[in-house]
Amino acid sequence: MIYSSQEIRTVEEFADVIGDFSELWELLKNRQVSIYQVHCRDTIIDSNHKRTRHAKGKVVRVDNENYWGVKIKVDFHPDYRLMNCNTGNSQSAKLYTKTQFIFGFQEIYPPLSLQEVKNLKDKLGATKRQIELEFLKNEEIARKINILFEDLESIFEQDFDSSDFFYNLKCSQYISFESYNNKKLDFLKRKKKKELLENLEELLIKYLFIEADELYQSQCKDYINLYEYELKKKPFLTVKKNLLLLELDRILISSFTKADVFYCHELQKGSIRLWR
Repeated sequence: MIYSSQEIRTVEEFADVIGDFSELWELLKNRQVSIYQVHCRDTIIDSNHKRTRHAKGKVVRVDNENYWGVKIKVDFHPDYRLMNCNTGNSQSAKLYTKTQFIFGFQEIYPPLSLQEVKNLKDKLGATKRQIELEFLKNEEIARKINILFEDLESIFEQDFDSSDFFYNLKCSQYISFESYNNKKLDFLKRKKKKELLENLEELLIKYLFIEADELYQSQCKDYINLYEYELKKKPFLTVKKNLLLLELDRILISSFTKADVFYCHELQKGSIRLWR
């Protein structure tokens, strides 16, 4: 749109100048705007309670953060009221959507300086571009950090002793020493836990449950919680119990006496708690 003056005199011109910069609708606060009956769904009533074809109101609120977009509240008090044609109810102030406001209202009093609005728009645009650039930069840094953490994990696995050198050479600019050290300690804990689980499994496979319990109590409690250990042990206990019961059935066929001896030795003596 080409402007014949250095002032913005209408709502349509203002909307055209600011474009998508919804923050600039705030510039209309406390300014008067005019509306004509032909653009108004409500009936305009003046202070003498008569219908009129024209009214002026003051923009008293601009809501930029509404879910439905910009909303603008216009107060017509004390000179005018708007009467709903369907209900007959009247009100001195009304909230309009941006679209309703642009197509419903015309003149702005006092007019705005075209250059000042353009300057504010340019400044706001520059700020938005800077924010976008910072966001993109932060996203790139985040991706870089994720890749470096993946590289560190590989180095922990393959050549743990060189991890400090790699951190100082490649990572210190992006990852704090505290974060790096926490990552390293976490790796060591996971590695230790894996080793202990393997040691426990070696004992459990041999059905050395008492020895496994002793190992857990002496070395594993800080790395493996009790529930996890009991869960790991349970299937081995079940298999061992079933094997013993099968053997007991076999012995019972030939000798009750031998079965009693077997029961006392395997199922009761010192380890009955395992099979109950």
